[in-house]
Amino acid sequence: MTRILGIDPGSRKTGYGIIDVERGKARYVASGVIRIPEGPLPERLKLIFDAVCQIAQQYQPAQMAIENVFMSKSAGSALKLGQARGAAIVAGTNSGLEVAEYEARKVKQAVVGNGGADKLQVQHMVKTLLSLPAAPQEDAADALAVALCHMHTEQTLAFTAGDGGRAVASVAGVSVCEWLLPLSLFRWGRYNKFGITHDWTIERLSGRSAAAAAIGGCAGSWLRSARSHDHYL
Repeated sequence: MTRILGIDPGSRKTGYGIIDVERGKARYVASGVIRIPEGPLPERLKLIFDAVCQIAQQYQPAQMAIENVFMSKSAGSALKLGQARGAAIVAGTNSGLEVAEYEARKVKQAVVGNGGADKLQVQHMVKTLLSLPAAPQEDAADALAVALCHMHTEQTLAFTAGDGGRAVASVAGVSVCEWLLPLSLFRWGRYNKFGITHDWTIERLSGRSAAAAAIGGCAGSWLRSARSHDHYL
């Protein structure tokens, strides 16, 4: 089992989300928002650092994933966001965590299937994928989405490396069926994960074809596959 801490950085609100990954499946652990009060920037950065260190100590994750800096409306805002990211990254590194960084579009592509998805779509898919009773607060949902993106990336890298032969293909098949394919069907308006069997997914998407789909198209590739096999839905 691997525990992943996702961080959505901000100088006023920093979201965090923690998931456990076991046999290709994610399980929700905790999430929340670090709210930073008004004050000098150095003090706010210290609060972010201390809070992330405390979360890492409490939940003991093995890996941390954080959203990369995006283009802001002003240079000042982008600079503050970058400094908040830096405080969180140093906290993670100081806690002995492996730290990975992902662009916002890649996170949305991995979770929603659309790099231009809005906050509500991300919240909805995080709720669905983690079987939560209600949608998390948007900063917490973004952090959970970063953690899920990291999980998908690690699974894809392990699969494409050919580690373990058919065993890895089996894990990747379960991941594809339960994560990527439902995302594509959701965008298509035909979300029905119970209508497609794991055997069908593994049989038709094993070996190089699965690797190519995972690398080249993610949700888009699965959508095309689903449309061409409509009788399975």
